Amino acid sequence: MNLTEYDKVKIERVKENIDAVKVSLMAGDFYVKYRKTFDLRAVSEIIISKVAEILGLVCPKYYLYIPEYKDNRENECFVLSEDMESIGPFNLASSLGIGSNTNASVEESFHVLENYYGENPTLLKDIMAMYLLSLFFGFNDFHNRNWGVIKKNDEDRIVIFDNEHSFQNDIKPKMSYFPTKIDYDLETDLSSDNPLKVNITYFLEKASEDLLSLFESMYYLFTPEYLTKILEIIEKEEVIITKDGYVPLKVPKEDILNRYQKIYDIMTEAWQEKKNENNKLI
Repeated sequence: MNLTEYDKVKIERVKENIDAVKVSLMAGDFYVKYRKTFDLRAVSEIIISKVAEILGLVCPKYYLYIPEYKDNRENECFVLSEDMESIGPFNLASSLGIGSNTNASVEESFHVLENYYGENPTLLKDIMAMYLLSLFFGFNDFHNRNWGVIKKNDEDRIVIFDNEHSFQNDIKPKMSYFPTKIDYDLETDLSSDNPLKVNITYFLEKASEDLLSLFESMYYLFTPEYLTKILEIIEKEEVIITKDGYVPLKVPKEDILNRYQKIYDIMTEAWQEKKNENNKLI
């Protein structure tokens, strides 16, 4: 994507705003968020959009505009995300009535989407892929205003965006598999040192066979080694724009991989416990 000098001026004006602002550029409409420093949150947007692409989920394109690029993290950064309406007609989850208090369970989302779109296997698979993405990549902010349903190529699909709060291994994800808060309170240990482990264990206990199969596929696909390859691919893509053109994205791989390894270890422990229980029943 090429930016004109006027594009850069309009982007830098967003610095005065706290929230994302829609900006019309020569290349199209984008939502722009300002970051005081080029940090993990900005990079996470790029990483999760690539993961979403691998899973077949719809995700807007992301770019990072860094006016005065220095070879460290002390850079002002503007995160640009493609306007959803440029992809197709779009409905936020909140506008569909999902999650009265911003958070929503997978089960609630299933029921609401069926009311609006009928029995749609693709949407249901997308919901589960989105939910499992939130677990695998420690994304604890899947509330009802950063995902929705979009029509792309005449097909209703789940679209995700605003993926900055990723690679957290010790925070309860906002979107849970728990049908209601009562179930959460009654059937889980709220004093657990790791809410993510609680959430994964509950999912593995309650999920149907087809959902367990999806979990298993993702577990064996998204190994730390595979994530390393994804990061190497991202570093070769033109996503950072400066006043002088593109520069390579230097991903903080060690930090990200250390964070992901902790999450993957939790996954491994919960998955092994599930398989051991199944073996006892044979």
